[in-house]
Amino acid sequence: MVLVKQAVILAGGRGTRLKTLTDNLPKPGMFFRAAREHHIDLTKTIFIGDDERDVEAGEVAGIKTILVTPRKNLLDIIKEIV
Repeated sequence: MVLVKQAVILAGGRGTRLKTLTDNLPKPGMFFRAAREHHIDLTKTIFIGDDERDVEAGEVAGIKTILVTPRKNLLDIIKEIV
C-alpha cells in the first residue's frame, strides 16, 4: 500500500460566483501556478480529469493524466493509484 503524504485538489466547473480554474484549458497555466505557489513537483503529480481538454492540458504540462470515463470512474482510478 502506498502512503500518500500530500494531495492537492484543483476543482473546476462552471461556477457562478468564482472564475473556474479550468476556463483556460487546455492551457497548462493552472498547473504551473499551483506548482509554484504550493511547491508541487509536477513530475510526481497525477491529474485526474473528466474532459479531453483536461488530458491535453496535463500532457502539455508534462503531468501523468488519467481520464474519468463511464467505464473507469473516479473510485476505480483511485484504487489503481493506491
